[in-house]
Amino acid sequence: MNESHDNQLAQQNASQEISDDFLQKYVPIELYAATKNISEEKIIEMIREGSCVGYTKNNQWFVGRNELDGFKGSISLGNPQQKKKNADNTKSPSNNSLLKLLRGELGLANTFWMFGVLGGTLFFFLILTMAMIDEDLIMFFFSIWVVYQFIINIGVIRSCKYYEGEKVWTALAIIVSLGFSALIGFIWLIFLSLSINGYASN
Repeated sequence: MNESHDNQLAQQNASQEISDDFLQKYVPIELYAATKNISEEKIIEMIREGSCVGYTKNNQWFVGRNELDGFKGSISLGNPQQKKKNADNTKSPSNNSLLKLLRGELGLANTFWMFGVLGGTLFFFLILTMAMIDEDLIMFFFSIWVVYQFIINIGVIRSCKYYEGEKVWTALAIIVSLGFSALIGFIWLIFLSLSINGYASN
């Protein structure tokens, strides 16, 4: 009787064991949180909503490796310092800031205010400067501004899903960003029309 009971316990422990095969498919939630810069509570909420692949084992939360976009780093359980080191190693280098922006990983505030508002202001003054120096360069830089604003829109929309504050701010950020883009696009079309008509008249 005791032997049978011991076998059952052994099988149960084996089923709960965090094996290397398991870690090939899942990573601890702490690592995912540090890599994506999202709180663990938010990740658990995403898992329960079905927007993120997750799993619990031995009262620990794990996230599917495919959620880390091809993460290949090693995992060391029970060692917080090693986890932090692994997380730091998986962060995108600084030259991938554009990719982070497109994925919405820079945060709503940074994307909207720093890249959207500040970046748009810099483009505006750049175009004003070009108008005084060489009018032929206005369309070139204006076209770059249109493309840049399109990228900002993608970043703002995607960063909204990571924002943990009031939803009204995400809605306002999207409305302002899209509205500003529409205004820029309209002005760009006017400049383009004037430019084409100018070439045609010549």
